Amino acid sequence: MSSSYLIITTLTLIALPLLWTLVSLVQNYRTARSAKLPVLICPIDPFNPFWMLLRPYINPLLARLPFGLGAFTEYNHLGFMWRDQGRLHEVHGGAYMIVTPGLNQLVVADASAGTEILRSIHTWGKNPAFNEPLKTFGPSVATDEGDAWQRQRKITAVAFSERNNNLVWVEAVKQSRQMLAGWLTKRDVVTSTAEDSYMAALHVLTGAGFGRSYDFDSPLTVPDPGHTMSYRDALWGAMANIFVTCAIAKLGRLSVLLPSSGKRVHRAIVELKMYMRELVDKERSSYSQGGGGSANNTTLATNLMSSLVRASESEARTASGKSRNALTDEEFLGNLFIFNVAGHDTTAATLAYAIGLLACNPRWQDWIKCELDEVFGEREVTEDEYETAFPRLKRCLAIMYETLRLYAPLNGIPRYTGSTPKTLALGSDTYIIPGNTFVFVNNAAVQMDEQYWGPDRLEWNPSRWLREPSSPSSLASTPGEVPVQLAENSYLPWSSGPRVCPGKKFSQVEHTAALAVLFHHHRVHPVVLPGETEEHARGRIQRVVMDSDMVLAMRMNHPEELKVRWVKDPSTRPLPSPAFNNDFRRTEPSPLVNRQQPELDDSFVGLSGGEIFHEMMLRLGVKHMFGYPGGAILPVFDAIYNSKHFEFVLPKHEQGAGHMAEGYARASGKPGVVLVTSGPGATNVITPMQDALSDGTPMVVFCGQVPTTAIGTDAFQEADVVGISRACTKWNVMVKNVAELPKRIKEAFEIATSGRPGPVLVDLPKDVTAGILRRPIPMQSTLPSHPSAATLAAREMSRKQLEGTISRVADLVNIAKKPIIYAGNGVLGSPEGPGLLRELSDKASIPVTTTLQGLGGYDELDPKSLHMLGMHGAAYANMAMQEADLIIALGARFDDRVTLNIAKFAPQAKAAAAEKRGGIVHFEIMPKNINK
Repeated sequence: MSSSYLIITTLTLIALPLLWTLVSLVQNYRTARSAKLPVLICPIDPFNPFWMLLRPYINPLLARLPFGLGAFTEYNHLGFMWRDQGRLHEVHGGAYMIVTPGLNQLVVADASAGTEILRSIHTWGKNPAFNEPLKTFGPSVATDEGDAWQRQRKITAVAFSERNNNLVWVEAVKQSRQMLAGWLTKRDVVTSTAEDSYMAALHVLTGAGFGRSYDFDSPLTVPDPGHTMSYRDALWGAMANIFVTCAIAKLGRLSVLLPSSGKRVHRAIVELKMYMRELVDKERSSYSQGGGGSANNTTLATNLMSSLVRASESEARTASGKSRNALTDEEFLGNLFIFNVAGHDTTAATLAYAIGLLACNPRWQDWIKCELDEVFGEREVTEDEYETAFPRLKRCLAIMYETLRLYAPLNGIPRYTGSTPKTLALGSDTYIIPGNTFVFVNNAAVQMDEQYWGPDRLEWNPSRWLREPSSPSSLASTPGEVPVQLAENSYLPWSSGPRVCPGKKFSQVEHTAALAVLFHHHRVHPVVLPGETEEHARGRIQRVVMDSDMVLAMRMNHPEELKVRWVKDPSTRPLPSPAFNNDFRRTEPSPLVNRQQPELDDSFVGLSGGEIFHEMMLRLGVKHMFGYPGGAILPVFDAIYNSKHFEFVLPKHEQGAGHMAEGYARASGKPGVVLVTSGPGATNVITPMQDALSDGTPMVVFCGQVPTTAIGTDAFQEADVVGISRACTKWNVMVKNVAELPKRIKEAFEIATSGRPGPVLVDLPKDVTAGILRRPIPMQSTLPSHPSAATLAAREMSRKQLEGTISRVADLVNIAKKPIIYAGNGVLGSPEGPGLLRELSDKASIPVTTTLQGLGGYDELDPKSLHMLGMHGAAYANMAMQEADLIIALGARFDDRVTLNIAKFAPQAKAAAAEKRGGIVHFEIMPKNINK
């Protein structure tokens, strides 16, 4: 009986949702039919949260249903309007209804009808399905209606001023320059275009929006007092997925039940609200005390938040002291959040799309290059020319316009009828739209309509935005080019009517500045994969761009597949360098002078020594660091703090850091990297360095030092670290200036890992790590070296000489009665070492004993293993060594702990050597260690 009840209950639970869906569909269908518009049926509510999560997996299966039953999959999700590209309107006309189990939807692509809907804000209100999530931080100009909207609109419009646009230009130029520098270091392929564009856009928002300026790849994200996250990290955490943010914000105390990732988002929300309140309160206090907020500070006075506070407080004062005209605390938070959400996704995604499209359409790179050369000449784009440069960059702006036409962030502008029916004029006909209907102005269809955009409506053609010359083959920039006058409301990426996006010019300035910096002296190319031609690579990039979908805004589904590379534009002439003596002329070339100029690397220009250290660690493949901070090394720690590229291990003492780095190097085969401060910080790693020198362990120690100007003055914690460490390192050096830093870092890693590995020390004066590099430096000093022709020739000669020795040893192995292999740490110096040792032992049936440092080089469970040799080793290993007639030492020294009394060591091998039937053969990478 109980099983029957269980079956009935289960069937009921399954049937009830299906029954509700069916009843709702029938009722909504009858309602939709009353509008007398074409009706499409969708049995799934596109706004159902579970459907949003499952659609990517279920929709492909539903689309395969027979007899056309899966046709609804073409319009059962957000963003279908972009994929549809107006095809449904070609069949059903300028407007149609979609019936769902939730609320019905009206989709309008008629420009006149869409214009009327967007203008009549009191008739066609905000769509609640989109509105409520945007109130997570409070009401805003994007969510309120009526008097509340008008009051907020008046205040927020003042904040988006020309002074703020100037700051947008400054931040965008800075971020783009630094982003490009990072891309240029990745010579083979850049796969992070979208990710980096989002980070750059975030930094423009923090700088121009809140007066918090960050470097593009800056790890300087120290939380403010009273906070657990920096402002940037809180903003990034809250904006990474707006749907998740909105859902978690409503949980309140239930957030303790979330997994760790959800808790991080909740903490980001709490921290961001705290930061926003503090910034607003601080600006209000400044305004009330001085009457002008932070007007004396140019950066703060022009950022969006500061302007918003001053506009609000000014409005309250001019309204006869009626503070109700000012923004409330909740409205401040709501508007600041909306500005971040809307501005971030729009500009970041559009820049990523533009770069992808320019990569597969190189002629348009030539097109904007002509304009950039005309505006900037051969000089760099600078932060102080917004007023003079931006109005002239019409082609760069046309790139943005055309990209937004085809890849608008929002492809259906949402509105709502409210609870009462509304009248819709469509051509000469009038329709009554039932109440409680979602309305979407289909700007994707409007912006791809052949009526407005011609037969090439689906082609990415930026020249359509300017009058003559419009031919892509005519690349000469014309000062008289003017924007084309468009048909009214045929272009809606920023919406239209009274609710047009207030940050429209903000995004235009940011995007234009970014393109100017990126493409003035550089070009982007698709990466040609094996088996591809250049044309095939462009087609592949085009497909990656077109494989897009709606999340909060339009995004590529697989942005990591946007594989491009950036190069210096070959048509760019280098700027002339000033001469020290303009009168001097060399009449005859000197045979002693290398006339070939070294290739220069300008990617470090503008970076501090600490930031250069960060970049060099990336280039050298460093993943882990060990160290203890202090004042003299602080610029380096600032640069690597919270870097996503490294795992930093903090010990209790500098000596611990050194020994940890030793262990890491032995386990990984990579050099251990140590960071310590000056004076005692440096002297505390002497013991680990001596240990590493004895064991042949690669280690690179970077220690802080007093500024170069204070050396020799007995400054605080000054110590002659180079002199102290000379006896316990392979090599040590003090870096004298910031231009020398990349070269010295590269040399340190090469020396630590070449030949017999060992420790290297680099002394870093504080003025070097805090200084800024002002000029390009030779490329050969910033990139990991490859063996030169001379080095390769020397290696080949050594190999041939060694072949003769190996041949003699092989003959001895064949005649020896009791051979033994004595292996040390040198066997572990190469990943192939243990395998080759095992192969030799197996092939010749020779037992193996190891030093203490060589443990792990041979499988001790192997029957041929004699385990460790020496004073603390196995007795049988020592006896075997004494009885052996042939000892083959591989990567090991004959330490006194192994030999004890050297005169009595290995008597049988010595006797065999005298008779030329055996002896002691020593293979060691360092010649000076032979016979040691």
